[in-house]
Amino acid sequence: MNLIAKNVVSGKLSSLSKNIGLDDDNDANEEQGTMTAKERRQQQEKEATEKAKREEKYAKRHAQREKKREDIRAKYGLQKDEKGQSMAKNDSKTAPKEEQKKEDEEKQCVVM
Repeated sequence: MNLIAKNVVSGKLSSLSKNIGLDDDNDANEEQGTMTAKERRQQQEKEATEKAKREEKYAKRHAQREKKREDIRAKYGLQKDEKGQSMAKNDSKTAPKEEQKKEDEEKQCVVM
C-alpha cells in the first residue's frame, strides 16, 4: 500500500515540476541510467573510501568505549563475563536478574 501511494505522489510531483519548468536534465539522465562505466567505477571507489572511513571511525569509537568500560571495571572490581557484560565478584546485589528470579522462586512456597 505504501509503495502504491509513494508512486502516485512522486508521479504527480514529477509531472507538476515538468509543467512548471523545474525539471532538471541531470536528474533525468541519472534516472535513465546513462552513467558511463568510468563514472560508475569512480562512484563505487568514492563510496568504498567513504565506507572505509566510517568503519575506521566506528572502530575507533568502539575502542574508546571499551577502554572506558575496562577503566570502570578496574575501578569497581568487576569482572567481564562470557557474554561481554560486567559482573561483580561476590556481590549478590549486582547478580543478573534471572538468577535473582530463580532464588525468589525457590524461596516462595508452592501450595497445591
